Amino acid sequence: MSVLARAVVGLLATLGGPVAPPGPGLVAELEVPATVAIGERFTVKYRVRNTGDCTVDGLRVNLDCPHSHFGSIIQREEEIFDLEDNRLPAGRERAFTRTEYAREPGEAWVTFTAYGAGGVTATTRAKVRVLAPKLAVRIAGPVELGVTKSATYTVTVTNTGDGPASDVKVTTELPAEFTTYCTFVGTGLPLGSHFHAGSDRRTTEELMIPDGVLKPGESRMMTIWAPMTRPGAVVVRAAAVEKRGAKAAAECRTVVRGVPGIRMELAGPAGPVKRGGETVYEVKVANTGTETARNLRLVCDLPPGMTLIEAAGPVKYLERVGVDFGRPGPGATASTVSFEPVWELGPKTEAVFKVRVKTGAAGDARFKASLTSDHLATPVTKEESTTVYRD
Repeated sequence: MSVLARAVVGLLATLGGPVAPPGPGLVAELEVPATVAIGERFTVKYRVRNTGDCTVDGLRVNLDCPHSHFGSIIQREEEIFDLEDNRLPAGRERAFTRTEYAREPGEAWVTFTAYGAGGVTATTRAKVRVLAPKLAVRIAGPVELGVTKSATYTVTVTNTGDGPASDVKVTTELPAEFTTYCTFVGTGLPLGSHFHAGSDRRTTEELMIPDGVLKPGESRMMTIWAPMTRPGAVVVRAAAVEKRGAKAAAECRTVVRGVPGIRMELAGPAGPVKRGGETVYEVKVANTGTETARNLRLVCDLPPGMTLIEAAGPVKYLERVGVDFGRPGPGATASTVSFEPVWELGPKTEAVFKVRVKTGAAGDARFKASLTSDHLATPVTKEESTTVYRD
């Protein structure tokens, strides 16, 4: 759609009044497209006609494409220029064309003016609206997630401008150790084919929007699946760019929580122990996970007749002596050694506890260790069997 503007200047007769003397009459006409896409060239057509009854001498024309507050919308601004043949006889016209280049979005007025000798002028103007895309990117994903879980991120690219976005390319970035699988929602086809590790140890994937074009107000969504392999902060980034330079970016930060992993080992004497002799039981508690274990409590139950000599570990202990009323004789008493809490046990570290005891009655003695912590739903228990023999 084009806009045609026209201005007529001349000497006119007043109906019923005196007739004005003959003279020139200039008409300026200008034709421009009402809208044009940014980056495109367009043609400006303009002409001047002499509607009077005598020749216009000293004809000059000026096409003004100003640099407005929208930026340099038109490629250049041309000053008034003289025509090689500057005479325009009555009833004749002169036509011109010029190609312009839309560089910035917004609206600008194009003005055409024709000048003649004796102060005769005609001016007209028309507005050109430059349409341009504007991209917006948004990433939705988990704020917090446990390690070994898979995170799902949704990337939405929207054209918020008033012109179409062409050849839209979306780039996603994750830490290099994460494996990603991407697809545009609704296509049903995975598009993850361009992976490479950047200098900052990140994995970059470049995808083209399926048809390459986003109309004004249109959005496209893509989904990223990324299994979490280690604790820490994960930053997922996405950026979109189109062929005329419109671009946008966003990022999403996820805190990946580690998981404690407790392994308890209980070791006793290598062979039988005589009655009344001494032996040592050792308990090793190791955190094999990726997160600190908290509030670890170790309780050791001595078999009936076995008595505590001393205990050692990273924390203090308390001995409790109980009576089993169902057992007569020396086996009626039993001892429990409770260690104070180990408030924190970091990943890949261990705590060692030792319990020195004096054996009691001959037979099969069962030493039991039980461990609890904040992350354990049920206690971890170990039992060590020791043969006690008579002298």
